Amino acid sequence: NARIPDTERLLYSTTPLRWQGRMPQPCIQLLSEGWSRPAKVKVKEIMNATSSQAASAQQFLSVEEAKQHIGEEVGISPWLEITQERVNQFAQASGDFQFIHVDPVRAKAETSFGGPIAHGFLTLSLLSLLSAQSSTIKIKDCRVLINYGLDKVRFMNPVKVGARIRARFTLESVEEKSPGAFLLKHKAVVDIEGETKPAMIAEWLGMSIR
Repeated sequence: NARIPDTERLLYSTTPLRWQGRMPQPCIQLLSEGWSRPAKVKVKEIMNATSSQAASAQQFLSVEEAKQHIGEEVGISPWLEITQERVNQFAQASGDFQFIHVDPVRAKAETSFGGPIAHGFLTLSLLSLLSAQSSTIKIKDCRVLINYGLDKVRFMNPVKVGARIRARFTLESVEEKSPGAFLLKHKAVVDIEGETKPAMIAEWLGMSIR
């Protein structure tokens, strides 16, 4: 049986886009069963299909075409459930183990949230995944897409574990910062299913480089 690092190297080398987010459950199951040739082929098919869906969700436009969409909502992601497992994994990655995130018993007994909530920075970090699943605008014929940071971010409503969130993206501006480097700003509003007040509002900057 192949070790997981070998598996990851194979997946990274055979998919058209670098995988973002968790590996699909069918892939995990195949990996646990060992690396027969049919399993390898099946994993490639699953990953390629998932990556193709992410690629098809993006809008690759010329600069002038992109500017025509300023002020428009250009993408809405699918709903994503925030699980305790995801919150715990983010706690491991960030070093933030505050009990309101990782201890359901204490969070229910000692807070007004009624249970554990997601880290605000976890919600923020999920913009990468949610934007890949929606039709945010990119400048075509660019070699590199870079996260350029944020102009503003506010965490307005706690996201309880078990809740589902989605992101809505509005194109705010398109600017050529230098020859071949284009800065796009999207306003991202993260909704919580069933609630009127959003979890987060952010002004997110992305640089496209030819």
